[in-house]
Amino acid sequence: MRVNGVDVITRLAPPDPSQTPTNEDGRMDISIEYFEKSLAIAEANDQQGLIANLHYNIGGSHYFAGRLAEACLSFDRSLASYRKSVEIKPDLVVDIPPGVKDFPELIDRAKQKAECG
Repeated sequence: MRVNGVDVITRLAPPDPSQTPTNEDGRMDISIEYFEKSLAIAEANDQQGLIANLHYNIGGSHYFAGRLAEACLSFDRSLASYRKSVEIKPDLVVDIPPGVKDFPELIDRAKQKAECG
């Protein structure tokens, strides 16, 4: 995503713990479907910041659906895209939750939660 001409990685707000998403109604599968459609557009336009964000959200959706291996793969792809983005755009702005130092730490925490190897 670009804001004022700068690539920006954004995040979804952390879910309310009392309303943790599941895939019982297929919501996570639908989310992944739409994230993947957005990913194809972002990749076609080489928007690395957005690509990193989309892989992160795909990983989160896989996590909530209980597909930990797929979540881990998506988190790895997110970090790789983030690193590529920083090489291309050193002024990249990353929106991360309070208490998280940087995007690599955000990914590390997500991978720990998903029990990635």
